[in-house]
Amino acid sequence: MVRGKTVYNKIKLPPLAFLICFVIAFSGWALFKLSKIYTVSYSYAVNITDLPANYKEVALSDSTLVLTFQAKGIHFISSKYSEKNRVIDLSVKDMTKLYRKKNSYTFNNKNLTDYIKSLSDYEEEFVQVKEPESLTIDLQ
Repeated sequence: MVRGKTVYNKIKLPPLAFLICFVIAFSGWALFKLSKIYTVSYSYAVNITDLPANYKEVALSDSTLVLTFQAKGIHFISSKYSEKNRVIDLSVKDMTKLYRKKNSYTFNNKNLTDYIKSLSDYEEEFVQVKEPESLTIDLQ
């Protein structure tokens, strides 16, 4: 205290210009990072749909597929790539319509990749099925 006056230690805040420059720099960095093309692989749970009428159960050789995608980083922020949406529906009727009727079907990577590319959700960003090498569907 100086002769009846109280002296306060003021905390100096960064000038507004610094904050504006920081926000602009961060926005530029984020835009640059999100505009690059990335290749990522995600595990998807397999859900079998459209079983033929006389079959009630299905057995799979693998319950997950590892799918590879390639797109700009901004696309991977989309909810379709979120953990809770990583389920892929494989239609037995659509996948087996070119095959003879039997109880067991085996699809290699190329067959699975071609089928998944035909699905509207994955046509542009989807690259390939990374794992497994083949998927066997046994109808019971």
